[in-house]
Amino acid sequence: MKQRYLLGLIFLWNIYAITGQNIKTINNCTCKTSDGGIYSLMPLRRTDGIPRFVISGKKYPGWSYTYNPCTPVDVGQNDPDADPNKICRNVAICKYAEIEKPREYFQVGLQRGMSCEMSQEGQIELVYKTNDPSIDNPHSRVVLRCDESASDPVFQTEDEDNYIFSIKHYCACRNRCPWHGTTSVSPPESTVKAAFQLKTTAKEQDGTIIVPAVAVIGAIVAVVIGVVLWRKFRARSNSLEGQRLIDGDQI
Repeated sequence: MKQRYLLGLIFLWNIYAITGQNIKTINNCTCKTSDGGIYSLMPLRRTDGIPRFVISGKKYPGWSYTYNPCTPVDVGQNDPDADPNKICRNVAICKYAEIEKPREYFQVGLQRGMSCEMSQEGQIELVYKTNDPSIDNPHSRVVLRCDESASDPVFQTEDEDNYIFSIKHYCACRNRCPWHGTTSVSPPESTVKAAFQLKTTAKEQDGTIIVPAVAVIGAIVAVVIGVVLWRKFRARSNSLEGQRLIDGDQI
């Protein structure tokens, strides 16, 4: 009996080790797996105090959610219909009713204290603490859904009852985006190649390709002049040779 119990614990530990992978939190929007994989939403953040994403609820129409990765924002401070005692401060995720007046804002996800976890399905999740006694669930989650073709990030609700959201973008893929000191999104590799080819073509049109073209034209002109001169010289030589033959015959 004890042996079966021990084997069961070992089995559960292996499952935990496989799914958990000792995820580390690098910063407020960056996770690192034990095998060195980096997942970061750093390039998607806004630093001007405005949330990057604002979406409407699906299951509960009339409610809106804002989200700003990495950098804390205040939401509701400029709303004339907001309850001044119920606005979101220093949050990642905020929830509010679109029609309600005075409007209350709920701190669904605090930016401070974000942690990284991996779901049983093997997906990276950014886990935020809630800071409102009216919210039963103590945490909200943003699931990272890797999509190499998604150049524009898509933030949406997954489970509004449990405050589970998702973000689809190539920055949600392993080692795709930088995690420090950047405010711009790195485009997908295909876009980088296309942009590089476009720049190369533009440079060629601007003058890079003009130098070889001038050289080719100059070479052609030189050949033509050489041929003309050679023909004139040949014709003159033939004329002189003919004159010598005539002079010889007369002698």
